[in-house]
Amino acid sequence: MAVSCGLVMLCLVLHVIGNLKVFLGAAALDGYAAWLRTVLEPVLPYGGMLWIIRVVGCHVRHGLCSAPQPLGWSTGARQRALKGMSTAVAVLVTAGFLSVPFAVTFGLV
Repeated sequence: MAVSCGLVMLCLVLHVIGNLKVFLGAAALDGYAAWLRTVLEPVLPYGGMLWIIRVVGCHVRHGLCSAPQPLGWSTGARQRALKGMSTAVAVLVTAGFLSVPFAVTFGLV
């Protein structure tokens, strides 16, 4: 579990570094996008690493969504609160991802 947590943290740090390329200009961002598609290319097909990341992300999301069930937190009375909390987290994460493109588009950065 510690190894998987370390891998998730490494992916998070690399993702943040890649997203900060937006401040270095279009060429830097395009270079990062090309690197994501060609990383480990002799071993994986073109864009293979992106598909691995997507599958892992779906697996993590499923784990987070189903975690309350074996803990007994998914009772009928708490189901509404769990859905509301998950919706709030989804809205906050989406707003966080959209804040950088909007800030760059509208000249706030």
